[in-house]
Amino acid sequence: MTLRERLSAADEARGPGAAAPEPANHAYQDLKKNMHQMILDRIDLERLKRLTAEQFKHELALLIQRIIEEERIVLNQQERHNLVLDIQHEMLGFGPLEPLLGDPTVSDILVNTHAKVYVERRGRLELTGVTFHDNKRARWSMLACRTARASTRSSRRWRSTGRSCRSGASRPIR
Repeated sequence: MTLRERLSAADEARGPGAAAPEPANHAYQDLKKNMHQMILDRIDLERLKRLTAEQFKHELALLIQRIIEEERIVLNQQERHNLVLDIQHEMLGFGPLEPLLGDPTVSDILVNTHAKVYVERRGRLELTGVTFHDNKRARWSMLACRTARASTRSSRRWRSTGRSCRSGASRPIR
């Protein structure tokens, strides 16, 4: 069975309309995108160069909390926590792919479109709930993923997990 056939079968098994992005997810993606831009507008790049990754994560969390309060964005504690983690993943990792990369049961990641990200677990493809804001961000994340895999510094992480990242399983992202 070809990859395209396997992906089609997985789509059919989920049922009609299951892959359509929810309005709440779209609103969250917009919030995350706007928050990311506000952070970039406020960040001091010279100071950032002197911080370790852990220090930056802490400073980033504080900045996000301050922006939430200043902008009077209504979020519960769990939503705040998720927003902080997601933005940290965007700025320091591989964005929405970061949790998948940390999952030892995932052997392969396929980004088909911004709203269709599949993983392979135990030889079976599964559609995830992972989404990107748009296809452009999905492409950039995959490029970063491939670059990291090819780089000497991070190749040990990839080799030890045996993971791979691919995009456009059935056709390229447009």
